[in-house]
Amino acid sequence: MVKTLGLAPASASLVYFVGGGVGLAGNYLGARWTDAWGRRPTTLIGTLVAIASGIAFFFVPRTNETLLVPALIAVMALNQLATSAFSVADRCIDAELFPTALRATHLGVVRLMNAAAGVAAMFGLSLLAGPLGSLANATALISVVTLVPALALFLLVVPETRGLSLEQASLDGDPAHPKS
Repeated sequence: MVKTLGLAPASASLVYFVGGGVGLAGNYLGARWTDAWGRRPTTLIGTLVAIASGIAFFFVPRTNETLLVPALIAVMALNQLATSAFSVADRCIDAELFPTALRATHLGVVRLMNAAAGVAAMFGLSLLAGPLGSLANATALISVVTLVPALALFLLVVPETRGLSLEQASLDGDPAHPKS
């Protein structure tokens, strides 16, 4: 923001501080929405909004700082709200789908996959930024291209766990004889 949009460092910090601060409400909203809508819909909607607002952040038009800072704060806040909301739903899914003995292994594998995806994304960005004319264009392309298969895989593999007890969702106990 300082280099590409010419914002003062204090204004750029304000965008992160206020937008990110407002985004913390996504934790509360994510908890409410996972209970009301379900884990899968909250993850799906939150992911779509986070990707769209993340891309939009790179394309907020240059204007005077008086109009630019509020626009950037609004887009940042929406992105962080959606990211926090779908992260809550993801954490519910992580905890609910796997028996206690496998949760740590699952979370470790998820962290490794996230790291590998981050490395692949950085290589992709470095390869595409020049030919596409900017880092923003490369980010938008990679985000959209990887979103479709990721959401398809998510919807194919992850069942809804809303309304199930932890034992029922994870099959920790005997699902035929739930303890009540």
